[in-house]
Amino acid sequence: MIVLYYSESNISRDILEKTLEDIKEYANRFRRFDQKRTYDAILPIDKRWLQFGLCGDTHYVNNFCDEDAISRYYSNLWNDGIRNVFHAGDMWDGCTGYNEVYRGQIHDVPFLGYDRSLEYVKEKYPKREGMVTRFISGNHEGRILEKEGVNFGSDLASVRDDLTYLQPYYARLKLSDNPPLLLDLVHLGGGIPYTVGYSIQKYIRRIPPLSRANIFGFGHTHHHEHVSAEGDDESFLVGGFQESNEFTVRKGMGSTIGGWKVRIKLSDNSPNPIERCEATFIRC
Repeated sequence: MIVLYYSESNISRDILEKTLEDIKEYANRFRRFDQKRTYDAILPIDKRWLQFGLCGDTHYVNNFCDEDAISRYYSNLWNDGIRNVFHAGDMWDGCTGYNEVYRGQIHDVPFLGYDRSLEYVKEKYPKREGMVTRFISGNHEGRILEKEGVNFGSDLASVRDDLTYLQPYYARLKLSDNPPLLLDLVHLGGGIPYTVGYSIQKYIRRIPPLSRANIFGFGHTHHHEHVSAEGDDESFLVGGFQESNEFTVRKGMGSTIGGWKVRIKLSDNSPNPIERCEATFIRC
């Protein structure tokens, strides 16, 4: 059909090819996650130990986002020699004025507009020398992607070289080659279950044991927890940096302000690559 259109029109081939490239680029904004892809995020190892930060739900451009706490968290990590951070989604609150994630969200944001929000997060998100943050998008950025066709994660990463966007909602990362050590970042769906930890168990039980990562970082709940939910895994609810607002109070959701500092000692010969896990939740 494209060849017929081209042959019967006066449009130049260069313009047509540029239009097709623009269409492909726009369509790529709606790309869903590739569940089989593994991102390389090999961390430095010192005497079998590696370390990283694990956080999420920062919700920039919301009146209840605690930007000072986020800055303190990053400073704490940097002072402890941690240079790699993994963010489990909802970096931005995702309200442009055209769409809301929850009813009344428009009253919880200091201003409206996608471009202005992008510029704000670009300027305000913590930047420390040598630190890299890898992140997925959550349901707040996802709503704007689905409704307005703009991918906040990829747009932000294009203007900040210390922020690496992965994909929507989920990403698997390899933190070590020898032994292989896998981290799954997940932005959960739904509300808060009757016990906070149940969301972890329910998610992991649905994954065949041989397909599970070694470490899970779950965003969305705004709570913190560290458990071995189903055997050998180290699973985290990553906390958040959004204070309680009218919506979360009405839902009885609450919030825990802070993020994790995680240290892993790699095993020499055990089937489980993790010999020891030391995790500290940094309340900010």
